[in-house]
Amino acid sequence: MKDLLVEIGVEEIPAGQLKGASEQFAAGIRKSLDDARIESGSVEIFATPRRIGVLFKSVSEAQKEAAAEVMGPPKRIAYDADGNPTQAALGFAKTNGVEISEVKIKTLPKGEYLCVMKVEKGRKTEELLPEIIARQIAAINWAKTMKWSGDSRFVRPVRSLVCLFGENVLKVEYSDVISSNQVFGHRILSPNPEAVSCPAKYKDLLKKLSVTASFEERKEQVLEEVKQALAGVPGRALLDEDLVEEITNLVEFPSGILGTFDKKYLELPGELLIEVMKKNQKYFPVLDSSGRLLPYFVCIRNGSKTHNEIVKEGNERVLRARFEDAAFFFNEDKKTRLGDRVEKLKNVVFQVELGSLYEKIERIKSLYGKTAASFPGSEALKVNRALELCKTDLVTDMIREFPELQGIMGREYAKVDGEDPEVASAIAEHYLPKFAGDALPQTVTGRVLSILDRVDTISGCFAIGLVPTGSQDPYGLRRSTLGVINQILKFNLDLSLKALVRCSLGTYGAKVKGDAGKIQNDILEFFKGRMDVILREKGLRYDLVNAVLAVDCSNIAEAFKRAEVLNGLAKADGFNSTMVTFSRVINIIPKEGKLPAVRPELFKDASEKALSESAKGIEAEFDALLSAQKFNEAFQLLNGLTGKIDGFFTGVMVMDKDPEIKENRLALLAFIRAMFLKFGDFSKINTK
Repeated sequence: MKDLLVEIGVEEIPAGQLKGASEQFAAGIRKSLDDARIESGSVEIFATPRRIGVLFKSVSEAQKEAAAEVMGPPKRIAYDADGNPTQAALGFAKTNGVEISEVKIKTLPKGEYLCVMKVEKGRKTEELLPEIIARQIAAINWAKTMKWSGDSRFVRPVRSLVCLFGENVLKVEYSDVISSNQVFGHRILSPNPEAVSCPAKYKDLLKKLSVTASFEERKEQVLEEVKQALAGVPGRALLDEDLVEEITNLVEFPSGILGTFDKKYLELPGELLIEVMKKNQKYFPVLDSSGRLLPYFVCIRNGSKTHNEIVKEGNERVLRARFEDAAFFFNEDKKTRLGDRVEKLKNVVFQVELGSLYEKIERIKSLYGKTAASFPGSEALKVNRALELCKTDLVTDMIREFPELQGIMGREYAKVDGEDPEVASAIAEHYLPKFAGDALPQTVTGRVLSILDRVDTISGCFAIGLVPTGSQDPYGLRRSTLGVINQILKFNLDLSLKALVRCSLGTYGAKVKGDAGKIQNDILEFFKGRMDVILREKGLRYDLVNAVLAVDCSNIAEAFKRAEVLNGLAKADGFNSTMVTFSRVINIIPKEGKLPAVRPELFKDASEKALSESAKGIEAEFDALLSAQKFNEAFQLLNGLTGKIDGFFTGVMVMDKDPEIKENRLALLAFIRAMFLKFGDFSKINTK
């Protein structure tokens, strides 16, 4: 057994692609080793801006032998009547390099056939590795690649290759680079290469050359450097996980520096200053115990602490210039009220076929006018004013420079303009949630805007055929759908999704391409797909989820409660036998055709009359319990019919020879099924 080390030395790799590419490279080599029948142990992955490396422990020095059964011609044509081998048998033996005596007969379902066992001897691992490594270097999937020499492509030019199997250097060539045992350290601190004698010494050698090769170790160093930089400062760093990972991927030798900025800039919105520090400068902002911004920042330098004061002054100077730009944009934007920017939205395209943002806002206003009753507590004046202003910050200079602050700057400008505080908050909140697990709007007005804005986008995209596929969702409709569902659940909103979507499609008028009814159903099914995901993530049984979603669930909050109650009921003794009885009712009724009303005068058996009276007797109470969302009690009412249903099936033949009797019995069962379907399609529940 030997260790295998591969390092690709590269010009600086984009931070966002480094970690994924290194893991992909390791997985590719692992699979290639497995496919080649080469045993290997644990793997350690290395990823810095200038290198991707893997160290596989305990790699076998040769492939395993492989035994394969090779099938030949049928016995009937391989041997003649006297049992002598024919030319077919002799040819099969010769082709496979064995004597005819070594050929076996194997009985298969379709007859007897010749077969031989062939053993493929394993080749030396050292012979196979160069091709495996070169193939996996080329196989790394990058968002974009460069072409710098011949036909080779990579994310950045490859400058060196290290390929060691034990102490032996493997000859691997990629582009115009040939592998060696020469390792390059930190570009500034250790510019000259050094030889690595064996894979086990690689990591320590890089340490000596001022490089922490492990992503996880370097990440810990970044966090420790931030902690040390803040020693003695009454604050904590805002350690955004994405920023921590990005900075880790930008440095090989992290060193923390504490910088300061003028307190006058704290008069600007905190989110603006934080965005400048994080997005533009890759600095960690510093907050006090109450979460307010302090006039400090921590930057991570890629190098030693030598001349830190000079580096600190340079970073402070750059940040000061950035803050001055932000202050300029902020002060210039304040000169024009948000309300005076509304007309400019006519020149901002929402989607080519769906018109401008101005038209979008007008549609949402109309949609709110039709559905306001679904949002108890909302005030029309506040909602309509917030709708007018919610997109206007998109035409400010600040958002052109910092698009990530859309909504946030709108809120700040609305405050400056003296708008109602809830209106100002709604401008920022209508973009929430931006991602899974994000905060939800806290004001009623913000919720209304957030939900209606998303419903308008979803309806519009479906209306013109921009429907998400398995891999494509350019308008983020799945995310928008989840945003709507999560708000409905969080705030227990009693609204009809069906009515909401129907009204939304109505606001698009002639822009709708195709049958509006079908498009509405497609949108509702799309919502059901997201509901299915959420319910299963809650741990509910898939068949119970299917049962609830198979019926009307346009009231999302109500459907979720129904599913959770059914999931609880399913744990009780006797549930499965009840479902068998209920499914029998559902399955016997024809899928097509409409049955007439039940005619009691056609009942022939006491069981028919008993079932009919019981079912009709609970109908009003059942509907009332459903309306009150007392689903447990409603189910128990249905469960009370089980004995009468079993008695009915025992007492009569549903498919009677008399067409009228048969139709009347089916009509009775259809009446009961209609009650069931208000709760769920019980035929979808697995009783095994």
